[in-house]
Amino acid sequence: MTAKSELSSLEASGLIRLAALEPDIEYLFRHALVQDAAYSSLTKQDRRELHARAAQVLLSLYPQRERELGAVLGMHLEQAGDTAGAARHFVDAGEHALERFANQESVAFFDRAHRHLTGEAKDVETVELRLRAAIGAAKAGWTFPEADTLLGRLRD
Repeated sequence: MTAKSELSSLEASGLIRLAALEPDIEYLFRHALVQDAAYSSLTKQDRRELHARAAQVLLSLYPQRERELGAVLGMHLEQAGDTAGAARHFVDAGEHALERFANQESVAFFDRAHRHLTGEAKDVETVELRLRAAIGAAKAGWTFPEADTLLGRLRD
């Protein structure tokens, strides 16, 4: 069976629906419970592999949109168990959100990156990512009540 025929079969059975044709074909589950059931039927290892492959496919299809897709890439890599890759993309997502004045989202992405980078080796790339996350969080959250915590990360 081809992917096209399998998708047609799932659509005919009412489990998924066509969501968009442009710019790319996109399908959605008809109900969140169907999505949850399908996801939970996979083994943990299969889920990790699928998330890693999803990130890989997104990067290969849209290399020019890597920064824009940082949140999605970070989530997939996080679920795949690649915390270093996830952190890098969460920093990109935080900077991308900050450029659009989405400060709360930006701080949330920088926090996720910070959690993944805490305790990591002190190699140059990790130190740079920690610094970018700390500076970005301080820029985005300087008016938030927890600004002192965000600024404290710059000292770490």
